[in-house]
Amino acid sequence: MTVELLPEEEIEGLDASRTFGTGTVRNFDYSLKRIGYQVALDKGYNNICFIDADMTVRKWDPAVISKCDKPGLWAGRGYPSSGFGTKPVSAEADVVFTPKLRALKNELQYETDWVKYTMPFEAVMLITGVERDIIQKFIDSWKYVSDATKKLNLPKNKVTHEIGLAADMCEMPVYYNKELLSVVFKHYIMNHGVLLDIHKKEIGDD
Repeated sequence: MTVELLPEEEIEGLDASRTFGTGTVRNFDYSLKRIGYQVALDKGYNNICFIDADMTVRKWDPAVISKCDKPGLWAGRGYPSSGFGTKPVSAEADVVFTPKLRALKNELQYETDWVKYTMPFEAVMLITGVERDIIQKFIDSWKYVSDATKKLNLPKNKVTHEIGLAADMCEMPVYYNKELLSVVFKHYIMNHGVLLDIHKKEIGDD
């Protein structure tokens, strides 16, 4: 799916100097990332790799993708139910929910094995080896949780919460391969203006 970039003077309400990563754009609905999966699925694909638009490909290494060798949702890294630390919990008593995740849990009246629950970092995600109906259920579940986020007026960034719940709801396994981020992709090292300048110099305007 190709997205054309608008001339800068046509983009209203965007301060390019304040676009360092997702955390600065709190009112943008990052759950809209699911539309990329829907478009790919509608076009007949069921091996789908999502890459954030503000990421640059450092080098393309198909071997990294081939290492994602189990059916499910793959990400470069993930977060456990104990918030945004990286240390997984081993017992129910150790689970500490983020305020957003607890609010969604209560609103949706959703229960799962929170010790095993994980939230994928959404900048790079690959769905592979999954049946089409499960991918559709994942997309629909993502929208369902996103709608609850809006209803509760929760922050629309940190979309990892929505994705983690959606994957859990459709029983899609979540796996991690750090090379998806550390080897293949470079992320959030520059603002969008600098990134566009590099694009024009190295790739061109076409």
